[in-house]
Amino acid sequence: METKPIAQLVGKALAEVRELPTKDEPMTTPALLQKRYPKLAEFNTFGEPSLVAAKRETETFIRSIKTGLQPYALSLLGNSGTGKTMLSKIVMGELRVNGWGCIESVAERIEGGKFIRATASFRDWRRVSDKIKSGEYDIIDALEEPFLLVLDDVGSDYDPSKMVASKLDRLIRSRRGKWTFITCNLLLHQVAEGLDPRIASFMIRDGNKVVEINSTDFSLR
Repeated sequence: METKPIAQLVGKALAEVRELPTKDEPMTTPALLQKRYPKLAEFNTFGEPSLVAAKRETETFIRSIKTGLQPYALSLLGNSGTGKTMLSKIVMGELRVNGWGCIESVAERIEGGKFIRATASFRDWRRVSDKIKSGEYDIIDALEEPFLLVLDDVGSDYDPSKMVASKLDRLIRSRRGKWTFITCNLLLHQVAEGLDPRIASFMIRDGNKVVEINSTDFSLR
């Protein structure tokens, strides 16, 4: 069997890593899109009730978007390493979000005489938090607009002043009546205590849904 030089193998691996976009950037090719976003059928629940519920509610969320039902927010809360981020990426993949951030499975529409395509934005909340702390407050305005917004790892940032949490509260209140998917390593009562009671309230009112996951970290299995 032919053995390739170590330098060649390392060079190939680095090239593949550089080809992948950062976590909150759009994909650029169908091949990368599929590589980054797995299918819902591939998500292993290990038979654990909270993971089964998370998978079921994610499937319902995707189907509801495709069939044009009333928008709502779905929040997956709980332990880290249990597949919440994977499920958020699955949402993007199952909806066929292309490299321009448009959802291919949702039809274009006309509103106010304007042609509109459904757009989606996937954002790592830690990066959003860093931008807010550096004074880039206009990022909140940008995240109010998409048809679908996925916020991953909400609450994972260091925010002793609660300034970022107040911006998050403003953002999610602006998302009423829009599709929003949130992952967070805190349970609902911890969101209320550690972030803001208004954020916890948003997660469960106006038809919004919460799944609390108490499964073991995948890496510890």
